[in-house]
Amino acid sequence: LAMTGAVTFVMRRPLAALAEATRFTEDLAERRGQFLEYRIDAPVEILRLQTAINHASARLADQEQQLEESRKAQASAWTAAERLERLSREAIESISEGFVLFDRDMRLVLCNDTYRQAYPLIADLLIPGANFIDILRKAATRGQFVDDSEQLDEWVRERIARHLGHTDPVVCRLTSDRWYV
Repeated sequence: LAMTGAVTFVMRRPLAALAEATRFTEDLAERRGQFLEYRIDAPVEILRLQTAINHASARLADQEQQLEESRKAQASAWTAAERLERLSREAIESISEGFVLFDRDMRLVLCNDTYRQAYPLIADLLIPGANFIDILRKAATRGQFVDDSEQLDEWVRERIARHLGHTDPVVCRLTSDRWYV
């Protein structure tokens, strides 16, 4: 029993210091970014812990500020991008010629209504993300370009090659009485 009392007495100071460190940590969680007050009579371990907590608190406050600035910049960038997209779409819709844009993966990015009207048999396929090859095959099977179904694969291959290697203007028959340049 005497030994237990001696151990309890010896451990009382470190346990009190640990309890004080826990209070500092809880205080830090409540006061984010504010510094803890140093106590002159605190043990060295507590002062070291308090210094580390104060440094962590300062870094956390800086990171929170940077995160908030980043969020504001991101929101501003999204707003600007949405505005630019809207203006681009309005400009593209206002031109009298058909306009279509595919990305490097041959996926449709956008097209205007004039372009859709030029291809009424595939207008339902002209949606962002649609694959160029799928559109071509459907167009051919729906009679948009090819009169002879035996020529379908050959026509699709030629059209893909032309799409990938275009350098000169292209003249192509849409239907028996319609052409595009």
